[in-house]
Order: sequence, then C-alpha cells, then structure tokens
Amino acid sequence: IQQILRSDPSLQFSLNGDQQAPPEYVASAKREKVREQLQFLRADCANAEIRLHRVNELKESANKCFEQGAHANALQTYLTGIWLLKEDDAPVTPALTLEAGIAPHGGDVVATLGSGRRALGEAEQPAEFGPLRDVLHLNAADALLALHDYSSARAACEFVLARQPLNS
Repeated sequence: IQQILRSDPSLQFSLNGDQQAPPEYVASAKREKVREQLQFLRADCANAEIRLHRVNELKESANKCFEQGAHANALQTYLTGIWLLKEDDAPVTPALTLEAGIAPHGGDVVATLGSGRRALGEAEQPAEFGPLRDVLHLNAADALLALHDYSSARAACEFVLARQPLNS
C-alpha cells in the first residue's frame, strides 16, 4: 500500500509515519487487491467443471455465514458466486470489492445480480449454471432481506422469475 501511496503525487501527507494515509486511499488499494484476487480466481476456473466446483464451495461457505448471522459476508459470497457464473468478461462490480462484513447495497448489488434475461453466450454455458445461478440469487435475496435491503432482494427474486416465470 505504501508503494501505491508513494506513486500518487497528489497526496498531501507524509509517509515517514507522522501522519496516517487517508482512509479513502487505503480502501482504494484494498479494493484493487480484491479485484486482482477475483480475476485470479476466475482465471483459475478455466473449465466449467472447476467453475461449478468453486461456486458450490462459495455457496456452502455463504450458507454457513448466513446460518451464523453474518449476513453481509454471506451476501458478498453469494454475489461472488453469481459473478463467477457470468461470462468471462463480466466486470468486477463494487459490490464484490468491499471489506469483509460491509454489506453491499442498492445499485451495486443489482449490477452484480443482472436482469435475468438470457445473456449473450449463455446458451453455450453448461446447463448446470442456470439452476445454480438461480439458487444463488434466491439465497442472496434471503441475505438482502436480513440486511433490510428490500429493493435489492426484490431484484434478486425478479431475476429468477424472469428466467423461470412459473416459479412463483
């Protein structure tokens, strides 16, 4: 982080220890590190079988967080699983780069959830991706309800209804 902070000439603080780095710069560096880790995770899931295995692991981890009352962590983990099931060029959204325990909300969550309409290239994805994606969206909706983010919970449910109109 210090190397990143030194490279920004606009910083108005000393790096010799007499003043702390502004929190927004530290947070930005942490988000970038998380973004890199997520891209590495995606690259590590080169084939569908590995990707399904990793996403199922994430779902189980999120379920445990939810059962323990760590709803923000559960939500972030469900969203990470949803992101991994998207096309390889899906951007890392801000909802995925928050510090552990901070609940994403609103537009950041909705951007990660998607609309439920068939995406380009989705037809080439393994059939198992669809049902797992739907489960992750419904689980995310549960976490969002627990976090009192009702509009995002609705968006998560609408995603599934757009894909499965008879699931009501």
